[in-house]
Amino acid sequence: MPFHQNALAMARVMSSETEKFKKHDSEDLPGQIRKFKRALSAQQLAELLSFTRSYILKRAKAGKIPSYRIGGAVRFDPIRVADWLEKQAI
Repeated sequence: MPFHQNALAMARVMSSETEKFKKHDSEDLPGQIRKFKRALSAQQLAELLSFTRSYILKRAKAGKIPSYRIGGAVRFDPIRVADWLEKQAI
């Protein structure tokens, strides 16, 4: 399978994972995020938090959201993000 087709297939899988977790409103958001088995992309985190991708990336760059880089990609560890969200709660 060519790289671009593989990337598109992976994006569809990740999008369906995001949709699956968004549907469980009875559970708190940090709990939902902790269930992800892989690092989240900025787009996935934006969808979960109802922000734009650009806002998530700006906050990550400013050190306001825990993140890390792999090459040129910014990723978010689900456990660290869930912990961060719990600390943000008032």
